[in-house]
Amino acid sequence: NLGFEGVVPAPVSTPALLLVGDADVFEAATGGPAAAYARLDPPKYQVMIRDAPHVWFGDGDHIPPDNLNPDCIWFEENTGSRPPLCAERRPLIRPTRQKEITRYALLSFFDAYLKSDTNSLALLNMIDKTFEEVILRTEKPIGHAP
Repeated sequence: NLGFEGVVPAPVSTPALLLVGDADVFEAATGGPAAAYARLDPPKYQVMIRDAPHVWFGDGDHIPPDNLNPDCIWFEENTGSRPPLCAERRPLIRPTRQKEITRYALLSFFDAYLKSDTNSLALLNMIDKTFEEVILRTEKPIGHAP
């Protein structure tokens, strides 16, 4: 249930994976990752990458000077605004590392659910042990084996 008003979700369990960063200016402007996660039905996974901005989940890899969050450049160029999170300066994860974790999470998730690969499901459930930068939240349907 992603909150589409007037839409009745199908009575099936659809696995969901959210990839988020705790330095994501876009997420901060829309209620944060907890709001999206709460609307989903299980099975659901949230892979939060510490010090990860939004734009590095895509092809972007520009590292601004002075620990400026690259999301802030997008906001300045496209909306002329500077969200409050942009006043914060902190070291961010390397773009290549963020992409490595993202690929690992996506491959594990899709192989687990599209190929019914139990090894990939185990890898997904241990992603926070594999990558120290990750905080994993997950919820399985009631009565579901771990």
